[in-house]
Amino acid sequence: MGFKDSFNIVVSDTSMYQQAGNSIVVDVLIALLKQLDITNYGEPVS
Repeated sequence: MGFKDSFNIVVSDTSMYQQAGNSIVVDVLIALLKQLDITNYGEPVS
């Protein structure tokens, strides 16, 4: 999920699973935004 190997989880397993279920990999989000090409938001794509 983009965390460093030294990252410590300080919550219970149940809480961790709930939070992980609501997350997204940053690299995937960047790829989606590039596909949407939000730099042209509101402008017609030519």
